[in-house]
Order: sequence, then structure tokens, then C-alpha cells
Amino acid sequence: GNTGLAKVGGAQPDGYTIGVITGLSISSWAVGMGRLSVNDFAYLGVVQSSPSMLFVVNDSPIKNYQQLLDAAKANPGKLKVATAGFGTLDDFAVKFLAKKGFAMINAPYAKPAERYASVLGKHTDVLFEEPGDVAQFLAAKQVRPIVVFGDKRHPEFPDVPASGEFDQHIDLPNWRALITSPNVPKDRVDALSAAIGKMTDTAEWKKFCSETYTCITKLNPVDSKKFVQKNYDDAVTFLKESGG
Repeated sequence: GNTGLAKVGGAQPDGYTIGVITGLSISSWAVGMGRLSVNDFAYLGVVQSSPSMLFVVNDSPIKNYQQLLDAAKANPGKLKVATAGFGTLDDFAVKFLAKKGFAMINAPYAKPAERYASVLGKHTDVLFEEPGDVAQFLAAKQVRPIVVFGDKRHPEFPDVPASGEFDQHIDLPNWRALITSPNVPKDRVDALSAAIGKMTDTAEWKKFCSETYTCITKLNPVDSKKFVQKNYDDAVTFLKESGG
């Protein structure tokens, strides 16, 4: 995605070229992939934020998160976690757990469908993903979540423990923000931000974000940039702490 983002940042500063930046984008910067930075864009709004979770197939012998930790500790480097790749939030989580004594293998799949197939076909043991992206499998009772990464449980999954309950303070939400060239005039940035705000106020969008577990409080351009900067800073700090 960094190739596309670079084109957005370097586009004509007229506001007609926009793009999407995600938590995976800034995590890649934190590990030194690409040459982009938070200041390379103007921010129009953060439109989605979703918790990161671990899922297993419904008939997995791993019934809960404690059993996963026990299995990883007893069999270091044996369990496989299907992830989006190296240098991602997924990778950060695997490294963090390894440092805590729960070493598992990062099994990267570039395409989401491949990740899902890997765990459904039992080629991997665990899936790192956002709940909205596997909503169809949740509805079909093919997978089930065993932990949400954060200090609090997610209101839509009250029976799923938070990693903080295991003294694993790892908050790795994946989010999506709309961006444009950093030199677009303020009046155009504000106009685009206002249009995005109207969109997120619609009943259609509220239904969509609710169904995909991605609703977030509306942020203006200034606060959106602060949000992205904080997430980048958190990623850098977390990466250092996890030994990545």
C-alpha cells in the first residue's frame, strides 16, 4: 500500500486525489518499510477503527485464550498464526507474545482470503484479524474469537476476554483514515472533511460501521492527524518493547 500512498502524497495539491491510510500502513513505517511519514499527508478524517482479535475454528481443540497460551508455552514455535505479513500489527502481536514466553510462528498471507482459508482448512491454528473482516464466518459459526487485544472487552463481544486481563497490555486497533496531498489548501481540506462527516452521519454508514464493528467518533483534520501520529508513536514504542 505504501506505493499508492506515495502517489497520493505527491499528487497535484488540488484535493482531487485522495487515499486511505490504515493502522497497517503506519506499522510498516515503524519497522522501516518505505520512506513515508505522518507529515507526508493532509488528513480528512478517521472513518473506521476496529479491534484486533485472535480467532480459531469452531471445533478447534483450543477452547479459550488461556488454553492457547498454555499450548504455546508447552510447545514453543509449533502453533501457527495466520497474519497479513511481517511488519504488520499482526507481526507485532506475535513478537509481543513470544517475548512474554508464548512463541508462535508468524504464517504470512498477503491475501485475506488465503488467511481465512488457512485457518478454516486447519493449515494454521489461529487467525489474527478484525471481527468485521470475518463477520460472515462468525455468522456461520465457522470461527470464534478467543481474545481482543486491549485493556477492555469489546461491547459486541462481552464474553471474549481482553488481553489486559492476562497482564498483556497490547492495544492494536486497525483503523482507516482518508488522506490527500499535504499541500492541498485548507479550505479544500475542510470541504472534503465536511463531506466525509456528512457521509458518516448517514443511517446507511452507521448501519455499516455497526455491522463491521468499526464505528468511531468523528474527528476533524487536526484531530485526525493527532490520532495517526499517536498510533505511529505507540507502534514505535510497542515495537521496541516487544524486541522487534
